[in-house]
Amino acid sequence: MPYFTTSDGVRLRYEVQGSGKNVIAFLNGIAMNIDGWRMQADFLKGKGFLVLLHDMRGQGASDKPRAEYSLERHVLDLKELLDFLGFDEVSLVGISYGGKVSLMAALSMPDRIKNLVILNSSHTVDRALKLRVDRWILAARLKSGRFLWQAMVPDIFSDRFLNDNFSFVSSLAPGFELIDFVSFEEMAKAFTRVDLHGKLSVLNTQALVVAGTDDKFFPPRYSRLIVEELPMGKYYELDCGHVSIWEKPREVNELIYKFLSGDKK
Repeated sequence: MPYFTTSDGVRLRYEVQGSGKNVIAFLNGIAMNIDGWRMQADFLKGKGFLVLLHDMRGQGASDKPRAEYSLERHVLDLKELLDFLGFDEVSLVGISYGGKVSLMAALSMPDRIKNLVILNSSHTVDRALKLRVDRWILAARLKSGRFLWQAMVPDIFSDRFLNDNFSFVSSLAPGFELIDFVSFEEMAKAFTRVDLHGKLSVLNTQALVVAGTDDKFFPPRYSRLIVEELPMGKYYELDCGHVSIWEKPREVNELIYKFLSGDKK
């Protein structure tokens, strides 16, 4: 299990899979770790891509410093990791929290980010979204994975998926006990402090923005707002909830592959 140490001494777990010159870096959702991308990583490395996964500070097997978190620091961590690995140009695929970090990375490193795929995310923060985030924060403060699971699951899966796959959804509950609740709260606060509304029009990066029709946490209107600002943004909507990579893995994999292979239609 390789680790990289950032300039401020935080150890980040990362993995590099596959081979080739086309590098894809995946950026996690807030409660994810790199294992959540297995279906996408396995598919794309089989298509000739080099895949980079990492747990952000506060997530998974990476360090969880007791300090205020920021999306800007996540972007700097990514830059330092790319420097360490010698990756001069990458495509970013980010979901939810990772989608916003991906947009900030593109703004920070426009010459380095070749393509963007933004899944089930938002670049802005309105009152409705803030209230949903606050509910997750309150659940995290109870220091119970079960309570956090109860708060998040109805938001992140479509009703259809919950009803048809509840044994799978229930199997996720023990993993919520492994979440560092203090870091989770700090990351959630960091997300709400950043509003990129009106700032994306300077990006000339090819971008695919994917929404879930039944996404209750980031309804499709948030994805449409992103596309409205991106000069080279394309919009696609899937019939699923917030965690599109699990509800519709085959469709997501094909969308990413076609887009990064040059089909921008």
